[in-house]
Amino acid sequence: MSLYPNVTIEQQEAIDELKRRTINYLSPTMLPDESIFYRFSKAHNFNVKVAETMLRKYIDFRKEYQVDTILTDYKPPEVLSKYGPSNFIGYDKEGFIVRYADVGEVDARVSIYFYMGFSVLKTFIAAPSLEKVKIYASEGWKEALLELIDADELPKFLGGNKTDPDGNPLCKTFIKHGQKVPKSYYLCNTEKKLSLAADVLKITITRFSKEEISFEVTVAGTYLEWEFETKNKDICFSLSFRKHAFDEPVTIVPKQRIDTYYEPEKGLFKCDEVGTYLDSVSDVAHLASRKIEKEFVSLRVRNPYFLA
Repeated sequence: MSLYPNVTIEQQEAIDELKRRTINYLSPTMLPDESIFYRFSKAHNFNVKVAETMLRKYIDFRKEYQVDTILTDYKPPEVLSKYGPSNFIGYDKEGFIVRYADVGEVDARVSIYFYMGFSVLKTFIAAPSLEKVKIYASEGWKEALLELIDADELPKFLGGNKTDPDGNPLCKTFIKHGQKVPKSYYLCNTEKKLSLAADVLKITITRFSKEEISFEVTVAGTYLEWEFETKNKDICFSLSFRKHAFDEPVTIVPKQRIDTYYEPEKGLFKCDEVGTYLDSVSDVAHLASRKIEKEFVSLRVRNPYFLA
């Protein structure tokens, strides 16, 4: 008899087989959680082989990052304690924890990082779990939150009823909103190590100029990876796609001003379609106002490849 509702005999057999294959691999902290075999089986449609692979990767991840001892041994750096905008709000209607992360003000490039990061991350997420991820623009999200979370649990600025004692809807007494991190906490990239590498492409950008590097992707599902740094300050970067030779390029990573003074900029994009992908670097509009005639860019782009 299964401990879980609506589980068939065949599904229970898959759960038991996953347990048999992996139980000796679990850490002592994980052993009391019997549901882990059910959760990984369900997330991967009770395919034992896939569930075992993903569970072993998860266990390896926990070991590598010392997840089992992080609550007792980990001390966050001062910058994270002061400026990390992650907040516990309360619980949803099913009793699950709700957290709010206000990262927009911490880094103006959050949107482009999310766009690129999620395109990669979604390839590792099981389809049933991916279906639960909802992404909203400027409308519709408040109504969606209230379907899942009682209004008395939500701050007013998120569509709920909670306020500060003085009526402030931003709830600053218990919500840490994102804010700019002082430069004193920055890690400065003064050595410019990328420019010293033998396999990088050296590009000189003058006022109003643009350089494009094209890559032909012949197999859908491969990944395009790039890394670049500037000598002085910032540059504009974008990624576009052209299916056929005479088509107008379609922007897939919008043009963004990137500052690599503190560290090289890295990116990874999954190429879902066959065609030509164009990496572009161009002049920042205010280059002239800074009295800089040229910007020197060191760019390394890895040919499209499959992730293992």
